[in-house]
Amino acid sequence: MKMKLILGAALLAGVCLGTQPDTAEAAGKWNTEKTVTVTGENAVFDAYLSNDGKESWIYKVKLDKPVKKLVFPEKINNLPVTRLGFGDELYEEDADWYYSIFGETLEPWHGCYGHGVNIKEIESISFPSTVTTIEGGSFSGLSALKKVKLPDGMKELESYSFSACTSLKEVKLPAKLENFNTVAFKKSRKIKKLSISSKSKTFQTKNGLLIKKDKKSLVWITPVLKTVTIPKGVKEIADFGLAGTKAKKVVIPKSIRKIGFSALTGKDIEKIELKKGNKVYKMDGSSIYNKSNGQLAAVLVKNGRVKISSKVKILGEGTSVMGGHIARVDIPKSVKKVIEEWMFFESILTKVYFHGKKPPVIKSKYSGQVFTALPIFNEVYVPKGAKKTYIRWAKDRDGLKWDRLKTF
Repeated sequence: MKMKLILGAALLAGVCLGTQPDTAEAAGKWNTEKTVTVTGENAVFDAYLSNDGKESWIYKVKLDKPVKKLVFPEKINNLPVTRLGFGDELYEEDADWYYSIFGETLEPWHGCYGHGVNIKEIESISFPSTVTTIEGGSFSGLSALKKVKLPDGMKELESYSFSACTSLKEVKLPAKLENFNTVAFKKSRKIKKLSISSKSKTFQTKNGLLIKKDKKSLVWITPVLKTVTIPKGVKEIADFGLAGTKAKKVVIPKSIRKIGFSALTGKDIEKIELKKGNKVYKMDGSSIYNKSNGQLAAVLVKNGRVKISSKVKILGEGTSVMGGHIARVDIPKSVKKVIEEWMFFESILTKVYFHGKKPPVIKSKYSGQVFTALPIFNEVYVPKGAKKTYIRWAKDRDGLKWDRLKTF
């Protein structure tokens, strides 16, 4: 749930530092004023008890020496353990970092996933069967962890829960799982076996793919797959659905009706195939766009270049980028509108070519919104005779000025 607090964190400057608050805010369900400490088989566990005297929550684990197997107690003060990790209510207001269950400060958007010496040898974890919640970032950075079997009662897998577990190869999901965060296993790129109980009412796994049963949505794929063939009948590719993929080829069936936010993004993808007969999307050159409004959904980088199709009319947020570094982007004159954070290229080294003599109209998603991304720090090229128009375009919006505006 903490993901809601840090959506803009990737834009903030900072380093992997943070001070854990000495006191916790009062939480309605839990008595966070009193810590109960229990010494287990090979670790010390700090916990809170619920106010109704029915549950316990282990929020921190202390290791005095490296261990290979981490065994959680089933009960604290004879109360079943239902929650693991540093929860939302323990963070400072507007915190833009995570704490792992080992007290490590995590900032994945700055490449910080945990570095504690004593956690580096953990190969397996024995979870209490009563656990229903594992907080975001809890087990990040366990580089020796090989296999994860999540407790049967878990309903939600939070962001970065098992990120940067670089030896992790096998994951077994619980039958009651209802929500799967696609960055839960970010940087854990050796996962090749993904399974879930057939009793699950929400998900099924097929050939390394996690698919939602009710909406026919592709939620996530195991990173090691080299070719991703989305099954016929799947209607949606969820936001960040290919997060962490090593796939070189992706095949999209004609049944797909929605491509989510950055759903197809993968730096290793070299080839994309959209089956004929799709009613919503069409592929032209290296672009996949929505046929009804002309909005770009995905682009394939070829030899460092993105040449957007002349069929594209709108550039919006969440465009998927398939392939590696973008050295040049060509925006055709057919593009009439850009929306909010429309720039799918991240590097200021990317050269941007606008082929229209008239700039696109800037559209905000929210009433009163004044900021819209413009490539003012890039080397930008516009048609001869259009330079003054583009200067006004930036100035009239936010008073912005182009760093390097040239003509071609």
